[in-house]
Amino acid sequence: MLMKVAPGAYAASHSHELLEEIFVFDGEFADDENRYRKGQYCIRAAGTPHTAFSDSGCTVLLVYRPASG
Repeated sequence: MLMKVAPGAYAASHSHELLEEIFVFDGEFADDENRYRKGQYCIRAAGTPHTAFSDSGCTVLLVYRPASG
């Protein structure tokens, strides 16, 4: 899914049952460990706890899929 994140948006610590892939189209996206800018990619194993936020706002592509596929 394509998701537009508003400036200042924040999601407290959570996890997903599926593998999560994030590609940043525009702006900056961040989590507990890193900041991802335009053109960067993030992948998380299923069940990995993390926060998610954007100080400036961003547009990201989110893909959730089974870890085996």
